[in-house]
Amino acid sequence: MNKPDSVIALLKNHGFSKTQIATLIKRRPCVLASDVEKTLLPKITFLNSKGISSSDLAKCLSKCPSPLILSLENRIIPSFNFLCDLLQSNTDILGVLNLFPRMLLYDFDSCILPDSNVLRQNGVPELNIVKGFRRVPKTFFYTPIQFKEIVEKVKQMGFSPERFTFILAVTVLASEGRIKALMDFLVNVMGFKASFVAKQPYLLGLSLEKRIVPRGLFVKDLISKGLLAKVSGLTTVFASSEKVFLQRFVYCYEEKASELLKLYNEKLNLAAGEKLKTPKL
Repeated sequence: MNKPDSVIALLKNHGFSKTQIATLIKRRPCVLASDVEKTLLPKITFLNSKGISSSDLAKCLSKCPSPLILSLENRIIPSFNFLCDLLQSNTDILGVLNLFPRMLLYDFDSCILPDSNVLRQNGVPELNIVKGFRRVPKTFFYTPIQFKEIVEKVKQMGFSPERFTFILAVTVLASEGRIKALMDFLVNVMGFKASFVAKQPYLLGLSLEKRIVPRGLFVKDLISKGLLAKVSGLTTVFASSEKVFLQRFVYCYEEKASELLKLYNEKLNLAAGEKLKTPKL
């Protein structure tokens, strides 16, 4: 059996579907030239030994096959040891790999370690650092210089390093497009003052597409229909649970509840379809 056939057979034997194998090979065709026994099998065996099931491994490697061409001793094992020390859980390791599968391409000592130290030096609790890494691991792969600049901006915005909102602000600021979209919607579409929005840090942890945009558009419609005078605050609209929101803004209008629920679902579907196009609304 030649190398390509051996590679495909190995992947099939370890739970890869035909689609996953095709995707993997399309992204990293050089894998077909790998030695199954010396190169690929030891890596798959190691990853399985860390509690990653064959099905989960197939999903992860089809997204990003790069670990298959990295050194097991010099990159994969040291990276997993680092992640184990930080997260203390194989389940969490799989979680961050699914969120950012390319992370094994990076030298952790050049990014995660110094970036985490920047947070520690600024008084961020270890628990919040770990929680932030679990949630948005990509944020911790900026160069130390870039990361320091982001942290300084967050401090200047008045966030307390002791609160988890500090980490949320760091992750959002690292993706300035999202924070711009958030401000654009709340200020230009909803009509709130930028200074008022800036004092509501909990908004950084809410989904723009799944919560802020659909609820905001729905409440604007209530105002235009004369069912609601105005929105005095953001907490009731955006921070409340789905059950409380529906009670407060839908079911309280008994005669129109069915119509309003349909309208709210339309806003949810619209926002889901628009994704990051919200500034154009």
